[in-house]
Amino acid sequence: MKVCVEHHKVIFEFSLINFSFSHPQIISMPETSTSNFTDILGMAPYLQVHDMPTSISFYRDKLGFKIVTQSEPELGDDCNWVLLKLNNIELMLNTIYEKENRPVKQDKIRRIGHGDVMLYFGCPDIDAIYADLCERGVSIERPPYITGYGFKAIHFSDPDGYGICFHWPAN
Repeated sequence: MKVCVEHHKVIFEFSLINFSFSHPQIISMPETSTSNFTDILGMAPYLQVHDMPTSISFYRDKLGFKIVTQSEPELGDDCNWVLLKLNNIELMLNTIYEKENRPVKQDKIRRIGHGDVMLYFGCPDIDAIYADLCERGVSIERPPYITGYGFKAIHFSDPDGYGICFHWPAN
């Protein structure tokens, strides 16, 4: 699929090998593929985590996700991969290291890098989710506030430093 843009070309070749992208304004998107992108029904972010039991506890017990499937179900929360779901939201977690190779302490540099990732959740009642998360022991950086883009929001981080934001357009 080729996409024409001002002063540049953006070429997407949908494989794991070729991907080229420039960020100027897109003028037109002629569709030459037989793919029907309207059939795409969801997305599941894939996060690498240091300690799976800690991460599962956070996402399941604090945020309300349910385990859909996992590797090594006989190990309970100490598996290497898990698919979680909350309503129609899916999230995959995978351990950075296999258990036998996992360092005791989390890599500080890797954790700092996770700060560039933010998961945004749409939630119409920010005050209620804020109160519920506080009751569940989630450490939230500040009470609900209005963002520069006009949404009411709360922000916090998961145990690996990935940012989480619940937000909704302010009235």
